[in-house]
Amino acid sequence: MISGFDSIACSKQTLRRFFLEKRRESDYLSRKREAEAGIYRNLFILPEFKNASNLLLFASTKFEISTDTIFSRFISDEKSVYFPKTFGNGKMDFFKTVELTSLSVGNFSVREPKETEKYEIKDININERRKIGNDICIVPALSFDKNGYRIGYGGGYYDRFLALFGGVKIGLCLNDFISDKIPSDVFDIRVDIIVTEKGVIRVE
Repeated sequence: MISGFDSIACSKQTLRRFFLEKRRESDYLSRKREAEAGIYRNLFILPEFKNASNLLLFASTKFEISTDTIFSRFISDEKSVYFPKTFGNGKMDFFKTVELTSLSVGNFSVREPKETEKYEIKDININERRKIGNDICIVPALSFDKNGYRIGYGGGYYDRFLALFGGVKIGLCLNDFISDKIPSDVFDIRVDIIVTEKGVIRVE
């Protein structure tokens, strides 16, 4: 008999495979490109995005919502953008980046920053965490549900980082990649806002 946590893991693996296959559909890239304009529009009008001083952003692959446009929009306002770099010990840190051309392919064939100015996360008790209104993190995922849970890529890097991050967590997703319910456990960290081409979901 499979234990509770194993059942959750199996369910996540099944969902992960499903959405990875969904990304391989012949019309997916064209649908993604069409949806991106609406996603950017809905993201850029968010008060959290407009008022943010620091943006933690991931370097997208061709199958993800392109973050290059988001970087250009944010950096043009002379604000700070940080990209993640993963390390062999399961840790992930974010480093300030002023040009996309400075990113180079690193672990998992993902573009990563040079180890320049590091984003200093505040070490606060998760049970006493307060929002830091000037910091936002765009969180990658294959799918989100309306409760803010996500299907990531299975490494756990973001959940470990977000457990201490006190800012606003935002997910970007095609509307037809929203799940009814994603299995979760005590280690899964929810996002606060999900942005699709159809609108904005604020997690309660």
